[in-house]
Amino acid sequence: MPVVFEVKAVKVSGSLRMTIPKEIAKALEIQQGDTLLVSLNDSTMMVRKKIA
Repeated sequence: MPVVFEVKAVKVSGSLRMTIPKEIAKALEIQQGDTLLVSLNDSTMMVRKKIA
């Protein structure tokens, strides 16, 4: 069963930004400075950590 978090988009310098909940960052071992890959499929956005 998927884990769902509700986050808000905020405007920053003309773009929209969202935060990654700490529980998700910890589970995916995402740290400051990591590169994330964002893809779009129909109306679904997927974000994953780029592995070197």
